[in-house]
Amino acid sequence: MEASPAATPVEPPLQGAVLERTLERGTTPPPERHRAPECFVCGPRDDGLRICPRHLPGTQVWSTVWTPDDSVSSIGAVVDAHIVWGALDCPAGIAVVRGGLAELTFFPALTSLAATIEHPVPVGRPVAVLGWLISEDERRINGGTAVVGSDGTVLASAYAQHARLPLDFGSR
Repeated sequence: MEASPAATPVEPPLQGAVLERTLERGTTPPPERHRAPECFVCGPRDDGLRICPRHLPGTQVWSTVWTPDDSVSSIGAVVDAHIVWGALDCPAGIAVVRGGLAELTFFPALTSLAATIEHPVPVGRPVAVLGWLISEDERRINGGTAVVGSDGTVLASAYAQHARLPLDFGSR
């Protein structure tokens, strides 16, 4: 896996009232049957972020609301950068497999994440977290992800490249 600062930010698809509809819908809980129950970002762990985007009907966006708490900040006011990078991981992965809309036919293994943190992510304030499909071929599937403030400011974004792995890759 490779992580690097992005040369240019990824533009989230905010048309069609995506932000307003996401904020109105609010936080979405982890699924009852989770493929990676120990995932710090989207899993059901009590000590995790619990960022679990769901499909936003009528769009190609998977989204949720996240309200970061003091546990993700070393100074108490803004989310630590490494946590923001984590928050940018799973939403793209969920979007590229059309989580909840289609049967899972492969596991999206993150191979590269190029992220930009444009503005600090505040602690104690709800933000929208979005994921969407950008492109795909027979070996890779690429998604975008963003953390967006309630005023529409893109706080952080990333381009996530995933390898298509067989569902049973870890059981051999």
